[in-house]
Amino acid sequence: TLHGQAVIFGKIEEQIWLENQQNGKLQPASITIFSDNFFQKDANILVVPDEQGFYNIQLPLLLPMPVIMEYNNRRLQLFLFPTDTLQLSFNAADLVKPLAIQGSGTFCNAPLIAFQQRYYPPDVEAELSFKRETTDRNSYFGLCEDMYILESTFFKGELQKQIYPQAFTN
Repeated sequence: TLHGQAVIFGKIEEQIWLENQQNGKLQPASITIFSDNFFQKDANILVVPDEQGFYNIQLPLLLPMPVIMEYNNRRLQLFLFPTDTLQLSFNAADLVKPLAIQGSGTFCNAPLIAFQQRYYPPDVEAELSFKRETTDRNSYFGLCEDMYILESTFFKGELQKQIYPQAFTN
């Protein structure tokens, strides 16, 4: 049974236009939402913004869960409760650095977004990959451990600022 429907909506500034493979016309690039939960087997949700860049995503949820929003080859991890409303406006160049975030979903997502802005996984992986090639094995493992400590300290510090729902902190 459905417990609720989370809603993510907003505006994409300077949105990207792509050629439609069937008719050759330009259309706005789509946003993809997919579950980041092993037990959630629902299909991806694909939404095409309107010509002005506005979008509205209805996400049926049984339980609170992590989801991933993807646009322009950038991914943003979010955590949504079945009744959340999250207004998220961003520039097409970087989904991870929203221009505005508001709504009932802001409480848990603000620290997640702050974390990803500071430690965006593909950027961290690229940095570590470069350092792996330029350092010895022990130094590289030390860098990985240092990064893990920095990430953990940042997120634990954010979680201590407020009392968050248990579904989010687990």
